[in-house]
Amino acid sequence: MENARARIIVVDDEDLVRELMALYLKSDRRFLIDEAADGFTAVSKTMMKDYNLAILDIAMPHFNGLEAMKHMRINCPNLKFIIVTGMMDKDLLRECDSLGCRVIRKPIEKKTLLDAVYSTLGKELGAA
Repeated sequence: MENARARIIVVDDEDLVRELMALYLKSDRRFLIDEAADGFTAVSKTMMKDYNLAILDIAMPHFNGLEAMKHMRINCPNLKFIIVTGMMDKDLLRECDSLGCRVIRKPIEKKTLLDAVYSTLGKELGAA
């Protein structure tokens, strides 16, 4: 994906949190950012566009983050995921690990988010 831009969808039902994550990501010109306020909308968007990365909240209306992730993988089989959550129970961490996605805890700091994105996208970004 060298010279191309990574398409990222940020999904969180809390407007302020979603908009802040999108703002953090827009500081890197290698990213094209889309947003969705719930899992259903995110799944619909993956039917229309290919994304490189989805950043998903766990607790959302319609589909929670894990349900949305399972549906989004059908539309974008190579899509990578980062889960953001305020709750860090062992079962959730185990399930996320089994699904191959990184987890970061809310409240989210810019450096933490960007480091997770760079690490998750890795070689797709070229030199990070």
